[in-house]
Amino acid sequence: MRKHSGEKKRGSLATKIILVVCAAVIVSNVFSITFVLRGARSQILASVKTTMMDLAESSDMLVENAMNASDQDQLTYDAYLSLLKDVKIDNVDSSYVYLVNEDGTMLYHPTEEKVGQPVENVVVAGLVKQLQNGEHPGNAVVDYDFHGTTKYAAYCIMSNNDIVVVSADESDVLSGLHQVSATAFGVLVGIVLVMCVIAYIVGKRMAKPLVKLGNVVEQMAEGNLNASFDGVKDSNDEIGLIKVRMQHMATMLSDIVEKIREASDHMTASSWELNETSEQTLSANGEISRAVQDVAEGSTNRATSIMDI
Repeated sequence: MRKHSGEKKRGSLATKIILVVCAAVIVSNVFSITFVLRGARSQILASVKTTMMDLAESSDMLVENAMNASDQDQLTYDAYLSLLKDVKIDNVDSSYVYLVNEDGTMLYHPTEEKVGQPVENVVVAGLVKQLQNGEHPGNAVVDYDFHGTTKYAAYCIMSNNDIVVVSADESDVLSGLHQVSATAFGVLVGIVLVMCVIAYIVGKRMAKPLVKLGNVVEQMAEGNLNASFDGVKDSNDEIGLIKVRMQHMATMLSDIVEKIREASDHMTASSWELNETSEQTLSANGEISRAVQDVAEGSTNRATSIMDI
């Protein structure tokens, strides 16, 4: 199609379709993924917290049974180690269990150097103060910040007021969710690419007959009312309807032009007839003028003759 000077550059219909489809796919999938991940996060945390509390209570029972069996209020580090070293959440490497007595001193920790040291966990330190004040708080699972790391702790108060604590890092607990999130967004990118290709193909197929119709309109605008519509396939959609209407318009314009041509031919014939009539009138006027001139000359001659007499 020939471009006219000053014509505004227009965007491609296929490009617009791609943008709309991609935007719709991205928005819908991001919303869905976000919603699903939020639900999954809540379920994972609820499941992990339940598991941590079960581990804390089972550890309490192991230690209580070992104390009753040895008839002692406390066990050695090696005894605690044999009981608690394998207590952890499956697939959560940062999880472990430790034991604190009622005055806040560490009785057992996987890192042996911390045994005998004051507990660093602010939540457990708060439990120690409550126990020292004669209170007996219930078992629970809490989250807290430890040196910039969010951690979860499930604690259980033993019969002798020692505290069993199961700890795990939030990032480790949710590591599986992070992998799922990365996979989900990777799938989203793949879906967007596939949809862009499909939208491009569909957009091109939709735009092709419109471009052909535009070429026909251009030819008609240049005066070719017999421009061919053969390049545009018949269809039952809006494009097919546009083709039918344009064919009807071309026929009507051809009829109008034909009528104008006939009227022009009639006017031309009438003009020729009027021209011939005008020429005849001019010829008759010339003869009349000559006759009048002859009469005038005759009258002058008579007057002269009379004067001579």
